Amino acid sequence: MTSQVSTFFAALLGSGLLSAIVTSWMNRKASKSIEQLKSNLDRGLYVTKAHYDLELESFRSLWTALSRIQLKARAFIAPDKFRIKTPEGESLDWFMRAFPRVTKDFLDAHDVLLRAVTETAPFYPSEIKRAADKITAIDMEFVRRVSNIDGTEMSDEWFDEFRAMSGRLDNEANGVEQLIRERLELLRIVS
Repeated sequence: MTSQVSTFFAALLGSGLLSAIVTSWMNRKASKSIEQLKSNLDRGLYVTKAHYDLELESFRSLWTALSRIQLKARAFIAPDKFRIKTPEGESLDWFMRAFPRVTKDFLDAHDVLLRAVTETAPFYPSEIKRAADKITAIDMEFVRRVSNIDGTEMSDEWFDEFRAMSGRLDNEANGVEQLIRERLELLRIVS
């Protein structure tokens, strides 16, 4: 029986049937790869270099404003819970000394974010515009909360509220970053 099997395989190799099967399989695999490349090219958005540069600059200004507002929002949750001292060893009364400056820095970053979102809004793809609008809504929650000082500042609930808002802001900013990356990967520059 063993000699019959080996004779059969030798006949297959000699007849070219095996090479035809392998060639057919390789052709199908190559055709699938070519079709996948074609579909990737078809999905690409072809733009001029000037358009690409303008879009990249608008994304850069949006991302810079987003990262600034994230940092400024985190400043609200970092203070005197840790009993920070001045260089002279005095206890830093965070609410009286630092809160006004932190608030001013946050409101300045808020203004920059609103300008970045609204000035170039017509040029953003709709998904990025919606995500940026979600961030401005969270940002406005910060502004409302900071402008309405009610004596609960520095309480555990106050910190929890600001941590939750800061976490939502970070999540939305990460979403915008992902959308920007996906958009830039789709763009193809034509000359």
